Amino acid sequence: MTDELPDLDREELLRRLPEIRKIEDEKLREQVIDIFLHHCPDYFWWCPASSSGNHHPPDTRGRHGLWLHSRRAFSAFEDLARTEVEMEHIDEDEVDYGRAAILLHDLFKQGLPPRDEHHTQGDHDRVASRFSGRKTELPDEILGLIDSHNGAWNEGKTPENELELLHHRADYIVSRRDCHYEISDPCEELQQVIRGRKTEEEHDILSRVSALSTAAEGSNFVDNYTLPGQGDVDPGGLSKVVDYIANGGEKSQ
Repeated sequence: MTDELPDLDREELLRRLPEIRKIEDEKLREQVIDIFLHHCPDYFWWCPASSSGNHHPPDTRGRHGLWLHSRRAFSAFEDLARTEVEMEHIDEDEVDYGRAAILLHDLFKQGLPPRDEHHTQGDHDRVASRFSGRKTELPDEILGLIDSHNGAWNEGKTPENELELLHHRADYIVSRRDCHYEISDPCEELQQVIRGRKTEEEHDILSRVSALSTAAEGSNFVDNYTLPGQGDVDPGGLSKVVDYIANGGEKSQ
């Protein structure tokens, strides 16, 4: 379902993906805009980055996850590219190629539409690069970046040069389960996703603090008691108390 999103036109696209404005080459920027307006599957805006739930951070495993992942990948690429340019491993033209490719790399994550099944397609890297080669005039360098973005995984080729390695690493970093790479100016839909994740993290932290507080209170009395299965506990043995509480009164292994 995509009824919560306005119809996709140029203005709306740039609201959803303001990173497109950072592509410096005007012709390339317009090509990327055209691809999103005319070839982007509707599911790109609402599906998760990981349909199995086994990969990617939790906040990209639900609604709008692939969209959020793509923006995070762009931010990571921009950060990593700066040092590569300074070391003269890549040049500014190549950075522009990377900007375009990182926005497009997962365009067909669940395959070419129409599709009845909603899961990650194992050859989505190869599908996207071949489709782009047939339907667009994107440079071969960008097709290679899309094709190699999964590195040693899936059907695409392995990275063959500095730019392809950099592009793969940016995608890999933000695909880690514990990575929450920040993006600038997230639109309202993505703000809600991010706020939801932060709220869950806050609840988890408060729960841990509450448990520690209970344990700390208990530590004031442990010099008077022995804990079942634990034996005598000295006043400084807070870790034993915490383990005891965390294990529901069972002896920790």
